[in-house]
Amino acid sequence: MVICRLRWSRIEIGFTSCCHLAATMTVWQSGAILALKWLITAAILASLLLYLRDRLQTFYHWTGQGLVDSAPQLQLAPQFARMDYRGKLRELRPPQLRYFSELLLVLSFRSAATVSAGAQLPLVLWPDSLSRRDDRRLRRYLRFDLGREPSAS
Repeated sequence: MVICRLRWSRIEIGFTSCCHLAATMTVWQSGAILALKWLITAAILASLLLYLRDRLQTFYHWTGQGLVDSAPQLQLAPQFARMDYRGKLRELRPPQLRYFSELLLVLSFRSAATVSAGAQLPLVLWPDSLSRRDDRRLRRYLRFDLGREPSAS
């Protein structure tokens, strides 16, 4: 079994913020009327705020004493996967590998209870989303153990 503690990626925050900034600059360089520019800028800002709220809810939770790290975890085994996401432990099927490179991993999970092909939970892992040790263990699992049937002993 592979257990990985997920971290909030600074690369992801920077990338997402730069994309929102580029969208805002594009709007202001366009020839649209001023009211439309402000409306679209407000929508872009709302999108960024919703992204940040989602990240905060994923990695932190509010208690009576303040903001506390919720430490989401990913557990992978040959027959199942579990993800502690927003304080709830979700039972999932083993992941499908969507993209694999040195800089980015994209995994797709389905609920263990759901039989349909829909309702997938994507997980994007940037280089700083995991500790080096967890990253090595996860990549080894994905490269060599994912999809193999456990041997009958």
